Amino acid sequence: RSEIKDINIWDISITKNTNEPITLSWEGDFPDGYDAWLIEGNQAIDMRKSQESGVKSRELKVKIMKPNSGLIIETLEITNITTYPNPAKNEATIRISAKTSNANLKMEVYNILGQKVREESFGLLPSRFSQSEQAYIYEAGYSCTNAFNQKLSNGLYFLKIIASEDNKETSKLSRMLIKK
Repeated sequence: RSEIKDINIWDISITKNTNEPITLSWEGDFPDGYDAWLIEGNQAIDMRKSQESGVKSRELKVKIMKPNSGLIIETLEITNITTYPNPAKNEATIRISAKTSNANLKMEVYNILGQKVREESFGLLPSRFSQSEQAYIYEAGYSCTNAFNQKLSNGLYFLKIIASEDNKETSKLSRMLIKK
């Protein structure tokens, strides 16, 4: 690739029709100052220390990254949602911690009666890795309005954050208080 970012991820699919383990081998130079990992399920193989590996899975990832960028086995999991300020008045920031760097995000807002008052797609937001949380952090602004762009009334609201990736989906709930 012409542009190397702090973290680069490539998906690999093996199409050989066999259930037997397959030996993958690689050669060549990795960019200076970067770590290189072959990820199979919940195992990571340091590609700089080995030139081959036996794999059972047909879906793998190669992760080229700067050291200390956070090697986590990426899964579609939301670990935390924080809204600030909370209580909110007119605007809020939604901070989402997830175990993946490549999720499409959507938010549904429900009132205390369980009625959906807003749905908003954030799409693919830029993320940064938090070493302390061992998660990728996404942030999005929210105008505290309903589906008709009217300001929400004072009260408790529930936020359902939905993350999707590769035809898979997961969600997590949080709450936000509106107080004007």
